[in-house]
Amino acid sequence: MMLIGVLEISLAQEIQAPDKISISDEFYALRTHYFYEYELTLKDNYYSIEAITFKENGKDQKENKSWETIDKKWVEDILLLIKQQPSKEIQVTDFQDQFTLDAINHFLQKEAYRYWITDKYQKEFIIEEFTNPEKLQNNLNSYFQNYDESDGVDGQFSEVKIYFHYADTVISVSSKSILSFGLPIEINGEKVYSPQLAKLMGELIPKSKTERNEQFEGKGLFSAVVRNTISNHRSELERLEAKSYQIYIDTLETTFTVSDAKVINGKSSMNWSGDEKRLNCTLTHPSMGPNLSIHYSTLIVDGKIKHPVSQIIADYRQLYSLVKSSPFFQGYLTGNKKGHLTIIYDDHSCFTDQAKQYILEKCKKLNNTDSLENAVFIKLEDESSSTSRWVLLLNGKYFSLAN
Repeated sequence: MMLIGVLEISLAQEIQAPDKISISDEFYALRTHYFYEYELTLKDNYYSIEAITFKENGKDQKENKSWETIDKKWVEDILLLIKQQPSKEIQVTDFQDQFTLDAINHFLQKEAYRYWITDKYQKEFIIEEFTNPEKLQNNLNSYFQNYDESDGVDGQFSEVKIYFHYADTVISVSSKSILSFGLPIEINGEKVYSPQLAKLMGELIPKSKTERNEQFEGKGLFSAVVRNTISNHRSELERLEAKSYQIYIDTLETTFTVSDAKVINGKSSMNWSGDEKRLNCTLTHPSMGPNLSIHYSTLIVDGKIKHPVSQIIADYRQLYSLVKSSPFFQGYLTGNKKGHLTIIYDDHSCFTDQAKQYILEKCKKLNNTDSLENAVFIKLEDESSSTSRWVLLLNGKYFSLAN
């Protein structure tokens, strides 16, 4: 530790503050466009800041362009970090202080329900993802690298440039990222990942509507990485939640081979409301052959399922016999050895009223007087993964839902 301290002092003594620093700060999104330019001039032990260009949405602002000063020591700290050559890779140790167990528990108590994380298995998974250094490293890599939008995205553009001017050279530090900490940062065109350098940069950039101070301080990093991680692991979280309903899965396993058991939470893009939950799983049975399965799905209401598992256990033979007795569907199974037929067995609650009306009208045209509950819904998938959906009636007639 003493050697490191001596090295830092030695490096600091070599740092020469430039006489001039120039900064440009540009942000564009939709109809919002900010462009600022500043010049910092060294005066004794501080820099004076002057706004050279100050445009918002294409209009030059007429306000006073004199700005506060900034301590020379702040600039020297930035230059010292640059001289120490920040890492070109994301180092988990640079970010662990943001992902403390207290921060994670606060998220689980106050915000997790918004992402349908409600049971102990899911919460244990989230804690492990952010307290295990190797997993946290992977999650940080995903956030900063897979979502690096430095080339602009969806009409959004962001760029900060800082130039330290010397008599015979210029050191450039820039960022095009819209992510927390503005990472990656480029030093003379070379990408680095240093949150410490980013924080210092944020303080050097004068406050404006681009809100660089907050961005480069990384205030939104925790929530952004958590959201990204949840999105990346959504399927696994759904399967973990299904463990809370293991009693039903165990009952199904007395008759079927059960796979892909998970809990699906309603989203705005689905036909049911965002507060609903569904238990989904795939059921197979030796008697049905290798290319036929049952997709079981039911609402979960107050922790209990709406569609009893005893019902599918009692019904599956009749459903299978009905499919096998249809020349059309039997012909499909015989002629498509690499294809697959799935019987959709659910409570139909995910159908919109419009979809239900369409199906009922088709049933009437085919002289079917049975209710919607007695229709068999089928999905066909061929070897190229193309799918089609069908309705098979008890009288043997059928129709495609695509028509």
